[in-house]
Amino acid sequence: GKYGDVEEQKADTCKDCGKGKYNSAAGASESAQCTECPVGTYGLSATATSAAECTPCDAGKANPLSGQTLATACVNCVKGRFLFETGKASCKACEAGKYGDAEEQKTNTCKDCGQGKYNSAAGASESTQCTECPVGTYGLSANATSASGCTQCATGTANPLSGQSLATACVNCVKGRFQSETGKVSCKA
Repeated sequence: GKYGDVEEQKADTCKDCGKGKYNSAAGASESAQCTECPVGTYGLSATATSAAECTPCDAGKANPLSGQTLATACVNCVKGRFLFETGKASCKACEAGKYGDAEEQKTNTCKDCGQGKYNSAAGASESTQCTECPVGTYGLSANATSASGCTQCATGTANPLSGQSLATACVNCVKGRFQSETGKVSCKA
C-alpha cells in the first residue's frame, strides 16, 4: 500500500499509494507501481495492499471507471437497466420486447411490452417505447421484438385498428365485400 521514491532512505519516508489504489509488492519504488482499484469498485483506504481491499459497488449500481475513491462513483442503474451482481462496470439492459421503468433495479424487473405491441431495442425505459402492431395485424406475443411478431389478418378479413392482441380483431368481410390479400386494413367492394 506504499512506495518509496527517495534514495538512501534513513527513516520510513514511504508514501501511501492513496485512496482508489493498492500495492501488494514490498519495496515498491515509484507511484506507478500502485495499481488503481478496478472498475466496479472504489477504494477508501490510502494504504490498500490488494484489490480485495477495494469496495465493490452494490447491486443496482455500477462504476465504469478504475481508481475511484468514493462510493458515489457507483451510479444507479438507469431505467431500462438492472444489475443483480456487485462490483460491475455496467448495468444490463432489458431485452428487446421489454422495458424497465424503475431506477436502481437489483433484479430483472423488466416488463413485457404486452400483446399487440413490440419493441426491437434493448434498454427501453418506458412502455411508450413499445410500438403497437400495425393495422391489418394482431399480436399474441407479450414480448415481440419486431413487427414480424405481429400476425397478419388472413384473407377474407381486415383490421383497421393498430395494437390489437386477438385474432378476432380481424373481422370477416361482410356480404358483397372481399379481401384476397393478408394483413389488410379493409375489405374491397
